[in-house]
Amino acid sequence: MPSSPPMGAVRPLTQLGGGLRAPVCPDPSPLDHGPRQDRCGPTVHPTVPACGVSEVGKAPEVTQPNRCPTSRPQTPRYFEALLQLKDQLRRTGAEFLSWTDIQDSVHATNAAVRDENDRLLAVQRINAALLQPDPQRTLAALLLPAAALPHAVLPNARRYHRVLGRARAAKAQATGDEGAELWWEEIERGVRVANEETAAARSSECGGCAGRKGLLAASPPSPPISACPGP
Repeated sequence: MPSSPPMGAVRPLTQLGGGLRAPVCPDPSPLDHGPRQDRCGPTVHPTVPACGVSEVGKAPEVTQPNRCPTSRPQTPRYFEALLQLKDQLRRTGAEFLSWTDIQDSVHATNAAVRDENDRLLAVQRINAALLQPDPQRTLAALLLPAAALPHAVLPNARRYHRVLGRARAAKAQATGDEGAELWWEEIERGVRVANEETAAARSSECGGCAGRKGLLAASPPSPPISACPGP
């Protein structure tokens, strides 16, 4: 009886009905971590260290306490990015991804994950600051570069603290969860609302000043005070 090929090996060309049948790769073994080949040419798995893609999985995963959203697992994101890149290259006539293409895609995915994790940490700091009575703590957390809130400005510290604190309390009441936390989108919306309130207050003050000036300009001048007649 002929011996079967070793696990993970590519079968040679075989005779089938008077013709030659192309080699078919066996399903990879769970223990086989090396590069594989199929009928379309070499296939590189991005988690194989020998391929030189050394940055896979290096971006830190953040475990978020309470209710802050967490980042998605990285492995599906690598494959999503690679599939999108392969589809783009296929439209230009390229059939396979090069090693450089894969490495660049992995770097880009890791950078995106790091940015998301840094933003989640900033969101945690903002929510923690809202539990304190000091508006300056909230402002300092809002101004963190990782928070990505460029419209937060120094003069509005108290208004940010009040608006975001009110939004957090409303969310806790609506969800029945006193530990509910604001997500980044909710924080960004609160910053925008606070800025709009500040602009409306300034506009109202300016309108009041203009109205007072208009009244003063429209009022008739007072008659001159005549000198008292002599005796």
